[in-house]
Amino acid sequence: VWGFESRTRCKDNSYRWAQWLTLGRLTRSTTAPEDRIMFCIGRDITQQKEQEKARIKALEDNQIEIRSLNKTL
Repeated sequence: VWGFESRTRCKDNSYRWAQWLTLGRLTRSTTAPEDRIMFCIGRDITQQKEQEKARIKALEDNQIEIRSLNKTL
């Protein structure tokens, strides 16, 4: 089992994020490529990525504000 994230551009030039989980199986006890099956499950994580980006931006803004307050003290 392994997973990864991908970003895809849509027709309207916006981007969507997907999180993928994959599982490989052998249909027989050989290692031939034709005896392998891969199952993939994907889900849209665009909203989570946008929330994460907003949290990071808020933290950076807070750090800038704290630095400017420390300079005035």
